Amino acid sequence: MKTFIVDDKYDSRNLLRVITGNYPVLEMPILRKALRNRDIRLNGKRIREDQKVRSGDEVTLFIPDEVFEKHRESVKPSSGGAYNVTYSDNHLIVAVKKPGLAVHSGKGIEGGSLVDLVRNEFGSDNINLCHRIDMNTGGLVLLGRDKKTLSDISAAIKNGILTKRYRCLVRGVPDAGKPVVCTDKSRMFEIKAFLERSRKSGEVFIHNSEHPGDFEIITRYRILNQYDKAGPDGEPVSELEVELVTGRTHQIRAHLAHLGHPVLGDGKYGRNSYNRFFRDTHGDLRYQQLWATSLIFGNMSFSSELAHLSGRVFKCKAEFDIDF
Repeated sequence: MKTFIVDDKYDSRNLLRVITGNYPVLEMPILRKALRNRDIRLNGKRIREDQKVRSGDEVTLFIPDEVFEKHRESVKPSSGGAYNVTYSDNHLIVAVKKPGLAVHSGKGIEGGSLVDLVRNEFGSDNINLCHRIDMNTGGLVLLGRDKKTLSDISAAIKNGILTKRYRCLVRGVPDAGKPVVCTDKSRMFEIKAFLERSRKSGEVFIHNSEHPGDFEIITRYRILNQYDKAGPDGEPVSELEVELVTGRTHQIRAHLAHLGHPVLGDGKYGRNSYNRFFRDTHGDLRYQQLWATSLIFGNMSFSSELAHLSGRVFKCKAEFDIDF
């Protein structure tokens, strides 16, 4: 059992969020279970999930000490180095996360998610994701502090005003696509296909021609580095910069794999035997070698609170597991 007094900074906040602020090792699934079991009390009384607190309230948790210890190691990395905030203003937060940290809570997710951790850091439950990246992808993520910002970012992505670029290591050397000039005058190759998403598994499938229910996908890439004889049987490995024109589920991983150039470390769309070669020869290959490395803002609307970000570019380094 643990007891604490609500600090002034948590006045009028949601009780469950206040608990995670005091005990980051207690992620939301644990707290909701404790709530169902009537193991949380506020000033000695039972509470509901949307309960607000006041400064000076007493919170009692009838949660065994071993639960705190059991989850301490899994949550500690998330609150001590798995992400960092590189920019924030009154409307937008730019964070860089490490691979392995989920951006939002969900089934099978242990430890705090990125959005939960950022909410705790800034003391606001109004913070939400502007977009998502895979748990095993590292890099830049935008979070909005109000609904208007979420709407503005969504519109900017949809209209091509906000450009998202990634870096990845892939099998072989791609040569597909037609040359295009991007909005920042850089030159890339553009590839198109159609994506089908399985409702049961969440896995996606890529088709060269459109099938009923498919979504068109457009991906751009350029080769940054080529590492000859880096793969099995002397096969090369390429480092790519990839731009998403459309942003569908698993688009980069599935589209490149469809062309015969899967991302290293990708167990879903790649080959385990291929990934095993790099684990055996280079040591640790923990995650798919894919990082969201650039967010490029075009001309934002003057009516947007984000107009001051027009022309701004946010970047981070791709921290690959393998250094060729």
